[in-house]
Amino acid sequence: MGTQVQTIMSSDLLWGLVRKNNAFVVKDRHHGGAIFSREAGNLASKHSPKYSGLVNQATLVVSAADAGVNVAVHVPGRGFKPKALKTFQIKGKSGPRAAAAAAKAAIAHRPSLKKAAAAKVTKLIHSQRPVKGGVQKAKRRVRGAKRA
Repeated sequence: MGTQVQTIMSSDLLWGLVRKNNAFVVKDRHHGGAIFSREAGNLASKHSPKYSGLVNQATLVVSAADAGVNVAVHVPGRGFKPKALKTFQIKGKSGPRAAAAAAKAAIAHRPSLKKAAAAKVTKLIHSQRPVKGGVQKAKRRVRGAKRA
């Protein structure tokens, strides 16, 4: 019982099993019945075999860090443990430079995800910018109320 057996099956067969029912599927009734996915390895949040982190052997995980963005690459044959991931951090770079760094990592492992990786890194870096203090609107007062 102490040994683990790793079975290898095609990604198409695995997608056929996982497609209809898994814990990450989100169906949207309001926007034309769109189907999304919340899994960690899915860069575009689309429920499709191209972006699925469950089905593909080499997955690319992009997540926010305190200062910058973490990019983790799962390489086939090394298992699904956190120690088996190749991780690196993109920090101190502007949007285009960070997107280029993520695209470089994507090209090395999954060239089809180059645009999706660059887009997600750009969105995460944009969300980490400090909010500028804008001009505050004057408060509306109730009609007939006296000024203090």
